[in-house]
Amino acid sequence: LRQTEKNIRDFYVDNGFLNADVNIKLKTVSNDKAVILIEITEGKRFLLKNIISNEKIKPLYKLINKPYKKLTVRKIVENYVSELINQGYLRTKYQIKEKINNDTGKVVVYINIKRRKRFILKEIKIKNFKIKEKPHLPIAYNGKLLLELQEKYSKLIKDLGYFDGKVLLDVKIKEEKDRFYVIGIFNFQLGKRYENTTPFIYGTYHLLPKIIKANLTNKKYFRKKDFDLDLINLYSTYLFDYINPVIQIQKKNKKVNRAIILHEDKRGFFQGSAGYNTDRQFRIQASLILKNLFNYGFETFLYTEFTNLGSSIYKYSLGNRLVPKRISIFGSVYKSLEIHRIYDLDTKGLELTISKLFTRRIKGNLIFRKTSNKIKNPAVNISVKDYNLDRVQSVLNLDYRNPKYDPQRGYINIFRIEKTFRDYSYWKIENFFRYFFPVKNFVFSQRFGIGYISAKTYSIPLSERFFIGGLATVRGFGYEEIKGKNGNGGFSYVFINNDVKYPIYRPLNLYLLTFLDLGNVFVDEEDLKDFYLRQSIGIGVLIPTPVGSIIFDVARKLDRKADESTYRFELSIGISF
Repeated sequence: LRQTEKNIRDFYVDNGFLNADVNIKLKTVSNDKAVILIEITEGKRFLLKNIISNEKIKPLYKLINKPYKKLTVRKIVENYVSELINQGYLRTKYQIKEKINNDTGKVVVYINIKRRKRFILKEIKIKNFKIKEKPHLPIAYNGKLLLELQEKYSKLIKDLGYFDGKVLLDVKIKEEKDRFYVIGIFNFQLGKRYENTTPFIYGTYHLLPKIIKANLTNKKYFRKKDFDLDLINLYSTYLFDYINPVIQIQKKNKKVNRAIILHEDKRGFFQGSAGYNTDRQFRIQASLILKNLFNYGFETFLYTEFTNLGSSIYKYSLGNRLVPKRISIFGSVYKSLEIHRIYDLDTKGLELTISKLFTRRIKGNLIFRKTSNKIKNPAVNISVKDYNLDRVQSVLNLDYRNPKYDPQRGYINIFRIEKTFRDYSYWKIENFFRYFFPVKNFVFSQRFGIGYISAKTYSIPLSERFFIGGLATVRGFGYEEIKGKNGNGGFSYVFINNDVKYPIYRPLNLYLLTFLDLGNVFVDEEDLKDFYLRQSIGIGVLIPTPVGSIIFDVARKLDRKADESTYRFELSIGISF
């Protein structure tokens, strides 16, 4: 009750009733009942006539000529002082005085801020260790920074296996004419580094434990980074539905025991999915998968895909995701029919894919393909219908999105370089970069895509040229609608997507999406020099989910040509093309 009495009094004081009196009484009615009486005497309500301060504190001036909020004024001043302390003015003091005129009911507030000398973190010295990442100096010193660094460095050496290590902090302060310079000295006392023991593996039934062991880091000393990456690699094999890692530290022997408790997933199953978008319409996918074979983790699968436009893929693969050094290798034979805007492509061939997980966010692929290709139903005149190609393709994927399925920040970059042989010889390079940047409740995103072929447009088959347009490149244009000034593709392209998304209903993860897209396909060097980009704008809704996004938007061409539609409605459910 006493606290309630104070809260009520504070409320009145903070609304200009400086002389308010609150009295709470407890009156017993019977053995099990009571009445609480609250008596409030408001008194005169005072207005804030003026604020006189030696420093300009903007939020305060909104309170002038309004009921005097005494506690609010103090809170604003304290927040301002806290900001000064964070800027290095550690010895900042403040004083608030009131001049109350009971006759007029007005108050003048006098505020005096004394900053004194500023503290600047000038240098950080590291003893007995090497640190790559340091704060950019000089910066304002707020007292917490060095303690936070000490905690960070202490965690770092433990992650490197120095479990007995300590990081001692010493601070030296040098006074200059107008400021204090601070030097932080971190003295690393590492002690002995803990060694790895033979890992303990439990729970495998069809898979030989030595296969798991061969996929674990075989270094003398323990590093948490290595152990985490080993686990990520095991998860990415999709062979297990349960992985429980355990680390046991032997202080006496300076050893680290690593244990991995596993449960193997089903060895054979069928899976399928269906989706739709306005570019490629309905698509159905199905796979028959057998995995964890021959006790060595081999996997084989039969994959099929169909669209109502007539596209189809038949692919049979055999490989292993548990090759040492976090490598997976798969060989495939496949046949596909691709329905494009101005041609169809019938392909059959062989493929060998080698993948490596470098870090938790960086993955590389090396792909070898040998194909026979046949162009069908061309809508333009072509000189080549049948051709054979051997390809060597390298792909590097850097994924720093956070989170991955609904990014709020970070970036992703996919770089692809390809060399072709046999009937045609040229280089093909493509790069896709996208970053996400939060601004209050909005997320701004840009995606850049570029492609280049080291050959003249007319010297390569129609199906090897670049076409863009559609949900994945330039919205507002149909799939491959941007096809160069001659209407039959080009040797290079550029597109830029500018997106802003805003949450409008968080329980469904529903976003309002607006965008501006630019892009074009270039046929020759002269065309590239002009560098004209087609343009579209649009608005829509987006629901990202871990299994695919739902997107609906309407886009408008800003530079519509005579034979083109002005607007395009686009819908994608469950899949990306």
